[in-house]
Amino acid sequence: MTARREHRLKEVVERCKKLSPKPTANHAYIVADMRELDKTKNVITYSVDSLKGLDILVLNHARISVSNMWFGSQQNLTDMAMEMDINFRSYVQLASHALPHLLKSKGRIAFVSSTAEKVPVPGMAVYTASKHAIQGFFGVLRQEMVMRNTGVSVTSCIVGGTRTENVMELFKQKFGEEKLKGLNFADPTAVALEIVKATVARQYEVFTSSDKWSSILMFLGKISPEFADQVTLKVLFE
Repeated sequence: MTARREHRLKEVVERCKKLSPKPTANHAYIVADMRELDKTKNVITYSVDSLKGLDILVLNHARISVSNMWFGSQQNLTDMAMEMDINFRSYVQLASHALPHLLKSKGRIAFVSSTAEKVPVPGMAVYTASKHAIQGFFGVLRQEMVMRNTGVSVTSCIVGGTRTENVMELFKQKFGEEKLKGLNFADPTAVALEIVKATVARQYEVFTSSDKWSSILMFLGKISPEFADQVTLKVLFE
């Protein structure tokens, strides 16, 4: 496990110890900031050393910006560079450093994408671009793993609006508290379990539990992208 905040990692470790059927299981963590791409190798090396190998790699970190419309400003470009580092390049680097170990174990890669990749929303150009990027990269990596008969699976996890602290705060700032109440975001525990099950089963892709509007807009987008755009603007911005 890795994150920026050590106190939260310690909380997760304690929770894992309580839930684990093996009291002696090693629940290792390392503090790291995915903006620092040179630290990605350290994360994998520490994980392999602590766990004596690597069977599953779950990529689930993200920076979400929901407030800056694209004007071509220097701030837009700065945000783009940072988010592509965190949301895309760090994913690629972690997977690349982990791949030799996953090839040995015929392991599993799961990467968390977003309905933002399917449903464009104003103010989220940078985040949406990063999700398109990881879908493209890992889609090709999946094909190459099959071509090489490696036994390594790659699972795409399409996550919609989920009731985490960060997401709720960001969306409240963007759309207001009243609008937020009508979005009916998914329970993060249920979403996490769906990701685990799909990864273990080596599913190609999983759409996790989502808020109702993400589900509706993804369906409409397949039928009429123009109409889906109109509904998005009406639901979120009127």
